[in-house]
Amino acid sequence: MYRYFLTALVLALFTFQLHTQGMQWHPDSAVKVSTLRDSVAKVITRFEKQIVQFEKSDSSSFPPQGGFLFTGSSSIRGWKTLTTDFSGYPVFQRGFGGATFVELLYYLPRIVLKYKPSRLFVYCGENDMTLDYSLPEDVLISFKALDSILKKELPQTRIYYISMKPCPKSWYYWSKIQIANAHVKKYIEQDTSGRLQYIDITNTLFTSEGKLDHSLFLKDGIHIASTVYKKWAEVIQPYMK
Repeated sequence: MYRYFLTALVLALFTFQLHTQGMQWHPDSAVKVSTLRDSVAKVITRFEKQIVQFEKSDSSSFPPQGGFLFTGSSSIRGWKTLTTDFSGYPVFQRGFGGATFVELLYYLPRIVLKYKPSRLFVYCGENDMTLDYSLPEDVLISFKALDSILKKELPQTRIYYISMKPCPKSWYYWSKIQIANAHVKKYIEQDTSGRLQYIDITNTLFTSEGKLDHSLFLKDGIHIASTVYKKWAEVIQPYMK
């Protein structure tokens, strides 16, 4: 029994090291059929309290229609300086928890459509990609769904996809995230409507030598430091005009 336990412990430590030291996800190791949507559907309302808080805020001060809405996961939720970084523009955010793209689509009527934004900046999909039972195509499928809904409900709204970032804790999945980003970028480049734009923030997180700069992340190894948002703002600024 002890020998079995020791062997299991060694394997677990080895697996942990693979996920944190250099090795990356590869298509050959991927699941063949994604179960992302079925899996997320089981906990689809886990961020309901945060959505209700947005609605309470709206009841006292509803954002003006035609504003510039930033939505998505915690990278948007944590952007505390958003309004000052884009001073002079009608920006506001509706980012929530560790949202997946599946959850963003679920809550779309309550955190996007009702505001009728003229511009929608989306940062989402990173949490989808760090799940072993997802595939890069899942982000593309979700973005296509978002585009289809907006095209029907808010045809004048421009959509800006902010590329998913790498981070120290989930570096193993960076190659998977890059593939997903590339899928969305290609889809946007093939669009002829002029409604879609791809914004690449990748370089804001690497050193001049091309290495991920760990000093730009919080202790959790996932979320970015407040100083990084200034860099993101510089990249996004031209798309505000």
